[in-house]
Amino acid sequence: MNACEDETEPLGGGPVDTLAVIEHGAARGFWRGADEVLAVKQLAERQTQALNAVRELCGDLIAQGRGHGAAPTRSDVIAAAVAESILTLIEAAGA
Repeated sequence: MNACEDETEPLGGGPVDTLAVIEHGAARGFWRGADEVLAVKQLAERQTQALNAVRELCGDLIAQGRGHGAAPTRSDVIAAAVAESILTLIEAAGA
């Protein structure tokens, strides 16, 4: 049977202090990589949400500029043209 060096208790047989293990790992830098990956993932999620909101807004502006609903004003037509340009740029960037 595997035991500690002083053979007072088997390896893995003692109580585990989870917080102490986490603090030990943090002090040695074990979790830094995981923190960076999580931060990048969260940033990507926020960017995706922002791009989806821009796409939705652009779609609404384009629909207004094309006369879906009331007759479009000159500003509606201009806003639609700008929105189409923005969507083109987003797609060209592969986002």
